Amino acid sequence: MASETIENITTPRFIPSTRFIIGLLVSFAFFNQYAQRQALPIGIVCMVNRTSNNIQVNSTLYMARMEYNTTVKPSTKDTAQIFKEKRFRWNEFEQQMILGAYWAGYILTLVPGGWLSMSIGAKQVFAYCLLTSSLATLALSTIYTMAETQLLLILIIVLRIIVGLGHGALFPASYTIWASWAVPSERGTLTSISFSGTHVGTSTMMLIGGIFCRYLNSGWMYVFILSGIFGLIWFPLWLWLVTDSPREHKKINQIERDYICSIIGRKGNTKSGQLIPLSSLPWKKIVRSKPVIALFVTHSCFGYGSGYVVNFADIVPAYSSLLFGLSITFGSLASLSANFLAGFIIKQPILSDWQYIFIIFIFVYTIGGLVYLVFGSAIPRKWALVVREEHNTNNENEASIDPSEIMLKT
Repeated sequence: MASETIENITTPRFIPSTRFIIGLLVSFAFFNQYAQRQALPIGIVCMVNRTSNNIQVNSTLYMARMEYNTTVKPSTKDTAQIFKEKRFRWNEFEQQMILGAYWAGYILTLVPGGWLSMSIGAKQVFAYCLLTSSLATLALSTIYTMAETQLLLILIIVLRIIVGLGHGALFPASYTIWASWAVPSERGTLTSISFSGTHVGTSTMMLIGGIFCRYLNSGWMYVFILSGIFGLIWFPLWLWLVTDSPREHKKINQIERDYICSIIGRKGNTKSGQLIPLSSLPWKKIVRSKPVIALFVTHSCFGYGSGYVVNFADIVPAYSSLLFGLSITFGSLASLSANFLAGFIIKQPILSDWQYIFIIFIFVYTIGGLVYLVFGSAIPRKWALVVREEHNTNNENEASIDPSEIMLKT
């Protein structure tokens, strides 16, 4: 994208540029957040030995007017090989407690994260929150050496709460970053680049986590190690290349600095296992499985719905970080309650119990979509607008603000 002059303001290249690099680093941060978030939900599949519970599912089949009582027992085929690393014997409720612990910590720092980023700057909030979660995630890899006791269960819950505490502030802080770095015409692009890391982190960790659990001894342990190391790699890059505002950046091009500041008006302050060829996997059965395809479609639809997050920057630019933190608090409370509800409903891992869970999901998603269709908007609210610095003292101009001049306020 070549430089051009618009209304006496020189528009610098977008690629490469400092603001584009910051967008990539924010995206990498969200990649790390979602990789660490998904590490335990993925790892727990190959951590828990469900065969040790000797669960028996009794079902009655009526065939040719004859009643048969059939007891379904776990298959013993290759049990010693397949389940040799599944050492933990947590029941369903304990598993849901572990998974829900993340959200218990997450909701506690959503609003404070927005407030802190507005007060002391988003750079420090981003840096040390993600560093904390990375260290806690790495600590989870050490549970392999510990005896399975109630104390270990509590330790895992505490560590996941710490991971959630570190992640809660990241989304709100990102709005503060773009309040100082994204001009209105590029806000959607930079925000989209940032949030793309969430889906890349989730999909990457699902793929890598599945491979680790299948091909490596104690593969779940490496899921935690890898996601934690990614965060440690990101940390020094963030401190070196990111500042809270363009005026504080020492390496930014002067044209780019003037461009952003003139529009926004900021003065600113390993044990390896035997590998099985990928060709041996039952790919035909996978792609022909209706439940698997149904999960793919459901997950895709859920990911498609995440585009709403940009709407905060549109309608309440001055308070987007704080209000997004408040809004996502409600969303996280719903996620936390969903984990406990699943633990309460699912007494045994059978289809009928999971059907109830998905029926509830359908109802909740439908209500959310209908409410947004009726009440949603992309029109900025007058009470949440801020004009350029040179007009701040002229209250009469606020009634006729040009949309191209709208900016975010930290």
